[in-house]
Formats: sequence, C-alpha cells, structure tokens
Amino acid sequence: MRLLYEPRPGKSARAVIFISGSGTNAEKLLESATRNWDPVLIVSDRAECNAQAIAERFHLPFALCDIRKLYRDHGLKSIALTSDKAWQLRDQWTDTLREIIAPYHVDFGILAGFVPLSNIVADFPCLNVHPGDLTCEIDGVRILAGLHHLPVKRALLLNGDKGLRSSVILAQPCRGANDVDGGLVLGISTPVKPDWLGFPPEEVVAGIDWRSVPGKLTGDLLSQVAAASLEKLKYAGDHVVFPATVEHFAAGDYARESDDLYFRTRNGFSKVRTVEYGPRGLEHPMEEEA
Repeated sequence: MRLLYEPRPGKSARAVIFISGSGTNAEKLLESATRNWDPVLIVSDRAECNAQAIAERFHLPFALCDIRKLYRDHGLKSIALTSDKAWQLRDQWTDTLREIIAPYHVDFGILAGFVPLSNIVADFPCLNVHPGDLTCEIDGVRILAGLHHLPVKRALLLNGDKGLRSSVILAQPCRGANDVDGGLVLGISTPVKPDWLGFPPEEVVAGIDWRSVPGKLTGDLLSQVAAASLEKLKYAGDHVVFPATVEHFAAGDYARESDDLYFRTRNGFSKVRTVEYGPRGLEHPMEEEA
C-alpha cells in the first residue's frame, strides 16, 4: 500500500489549478478557511474565461496555454481528437504545459473545470470533479461517466428523485473520451435533489431509454431539467465534495494498493469503495461491497 500523496514534514503541498470556464470550483477551493496545500499557479487553455481574474483576485501567477489558437495555427477548426494530426497537436500542447508548470515544482494538480484532455495527469497526481456518481456501475462500466449534461440526464432516468451526486477522481492518462472519467473515486457528495422545474418527474423521463440519451444539451424537457439540476449540483455537490477531498488528499489520507482505495480513519487505513462528504464535511467512508 502506498500513499497517493505523501506530505512533507512542515511543508504544505504545492498545487496548480487548471481552469477553462467560470472557475467557480476553483474559487470555492481558494476560499477554503483552512488549507494544508498552497495554490502556486493558475493555468487556463482559454483566453475567454474567468481564470485570469481569479488569479488576480487571489494574487496568484497566471499562465495561458491557448489550445484553440494552436489548432487554428495548424489548420484545424476544432480541438476534437479525430485525427492523428489532432493527437500530435494535443501532445505538443501538453509539452508546452509542462514547460510552463516546471518552475513551480508542483506536487499535484486540480482540474477545476478544465476541458481539454491532457496527459499532464501522468506527470503528477491530478484531482478532477465530475457531475455524476462514478461508483455507479453496470457490468464494471461507469454508467454516469461522460461529458456535458450526459451524466445528469442518465442519473435522472435511472434514479428519478433519489438524488444526484458529484464525484472527485484521481485522473488517469487517457487516449480518448471513453476513459476520460477513469481513475480512483476518492470522494462523492451526499445526494442532491434534482431541480424538476415544477414538472412531475415521471413526465420528464417518460419513454426515454437512458442508454440512448444524447450527450449535448437540446431543447427537450429532459435537457432543460438536466441543465437546471446540473447548476444546482455544482453548488450543493461539487462545492461540497471537491474542497474536502483536496484537503484529505493533501493531508496524505488516501492510499492505494493495486486498484483498491484506502482511507485513513482513527484505526488506521481501511479499504473503502470511496468516501462520502456532505455540507458538514466528512460523512463516512463507504466500505467495499462484499
């Protein structure tokens, strides 16, 4: 068994925060009242986002590594990984990220709404928050994985009004969208009630198969409810589980042995499925199912 992060005596962990959009998760992390980690750099892939303003607010260095400009400069209109050239540019962009980050000697990364896939997560541990319960599996497949509103849509169809959850994972290197949400599930939020926008749940989900739900937002009723519920989950799920998981990670409270997760309790490390966090903080480690 080895720690996912081993704290250095008398020193806080050094973290780089990656942002692509509004950065609300990053702000929540940076507003944490107590920290055993220090943010040392904020990085963004987009000039048109809130990352630089957040860096200025918290007096942190900021770096822009514009992925879309790189792709445009090489004749590609989209950053989608649909060709060998697109993959080569992604690796080139990741190498530039490495050059930017290297002087800051970071211990781990925080993916706070960072959109582009990057194997920078192979260089040091990176924690990522996801709007779905990634412990929910069928035949070993994480059915609430995926991008955009897809995890919330599927959760609404499968769980009805039982609640939505956010997950924090230890991100793993990947070569495609199919394994983007792999990695150990370090924490999940307590259930968050969906926002049904006043519609009866059975009306919203009627006649829709969760396996065929599209990933992008469209104009149907399910999509409207998913968008409202995703916004609610951000504040009652992401903002609850992400700061708490980062704190425990930086404290050295997570460990692994092969593909098994362990969490530090009063009696030492225990094998767990994941750890549940609520508005009051740590709820309880979720034991492995027999």
